[in-house]
Amino acid sequence: MELLNCTSPAMILEHTASVLGCSILDQKLALHLDEHDALQHLRQHFLVPKVKDLPCIDFSCVDEKEECVYLVGNSLGLQPKNVKTYINEELDKWHKMGVHGHFEGSRPWALGDECIVDLMAKVVGAKVEEVALMNALTVNLHLLLLSFYKPTSSRHKILIEAKAFPSDHYAVESQIQLRGQDPQKKHAADASQRG
Repeated sequence: MELLNCTSPAMILEHTASVLGCSILDQKLALHLDEHDALQHLRQHFLVPKVKDLPCIDFSCVDEKEECVYLVGNSLGLQPKNVKTYINEELDKWHKMGVHGHFEGSRPWALGDECIVDLMAKVVGAKVEEVALMNALTVNLHLLLLSFYKPTSSRHKILIEAKAFPSDHYAVESQIQLRGQDPQKKHAADASQRG
């Protein structure tokens, strides 16, 4: 299927639906996209929870034997099938080497980020020397706010999603307090629901 001058995901969907003779909301388009997905082979490398194992499910609406539709990726994506192998390798190294595991073995713990910088550079489209892997989101929020949050009388509020992790809210609030401000007045949580 030729995409011609499609420059955005929306245009690609509209063009593909047009060629298929359906709406972009039609299941026919979804099935076509699944069938032609260049990454579909990766699905076999992950464990997808079964509907029956999830809490708060109305089994009258779903088939409990089916895999769930899992759209969470920002906090805890699907478990890779080989993760237990890797974890057990590291536990075994810890058992055998103790503290020396920080700098020894195929995946030295203290240098863990350096082992994948080349791969991450490709993911984000940057040069290797432009990439640094560090910390977790909340720590990075603290570091970014320390560096870049310079409130003025006209620009002082921080907008954060209402359902962000509590630790992210604490990071924002603590940075506001660090500058002698009241978090209740400077911290705006966005509670809007966008479809």
